[in-house]
Amino acid sequence: MHPLDVVKTRFQIQTTGNPNDPHYYTSVYDCMRKMARNEGVLSLYKGVLPPVLVETPKRAVKFLTFEIYKQLFGSPTPATFFLAGLGSGTTEAILVNPFEVVKVAQQANRAQHKVSPGTFAVAREIIKTQGLGFRGLNKGVTATIGRNGLFNCVYFGLFHSVNTRVTQPQVSVTFYALIQCYIHEIVPILFSVTRM
Repeated sequence: MHPLDVVKTRFQIQTTGNPNDPHYYTSVYDCMRKMARNEGVLSLYKGVLPPVLVETPKRAVKFLTFEIYKQLFGSPTPATFFLAGLGSGTTEAILVNPFEVVKVAQQANRAQHKVSPGTFAVAREIIKTQGLGFRGLNKGVTATIGRNGLFNCVYFGLFHSVNTRVTQPQVSVTFYALIQCYIHEIVPILFSVTRM
């Protein structure tokens, strides 16, 4: 994701300008080169903390809410899977959006990396100046709902629709016996050999 995500953001906020301007980029390479030269090499990783912080809760919410919506919609049909995926993506987007707003604000900051404000300082500033609503920390939430809702609708809908129609391979008892033998007999021997 990083540093290409930072480059993508810089191109999205770029206006037309002079190619000699250090904030005007002509290519991905040019953007990375100018950022590294003018803002420091670490500037290519601006905004990396918000996605890292939200990744585990995002996945947990995505899969938990999918199961909840799936039960809410009733019988396991393709329509149920697609609708549950849509609901899951919508819920996920509401959780993720504030982190994305902070990430983009950090990526758009063209100051030297060592003087750029940290993640929590940027979040506090957005809340203080623009609030929590649709012009502040939840700016762009409808676009995020559209993106995540559609993605999860297709992802869960297709996966579960296909998965219910494909016969699952039968695993023999012998396979489980081999795995148990490996875990209980071979692994302890390997560990005792490495200690010698």
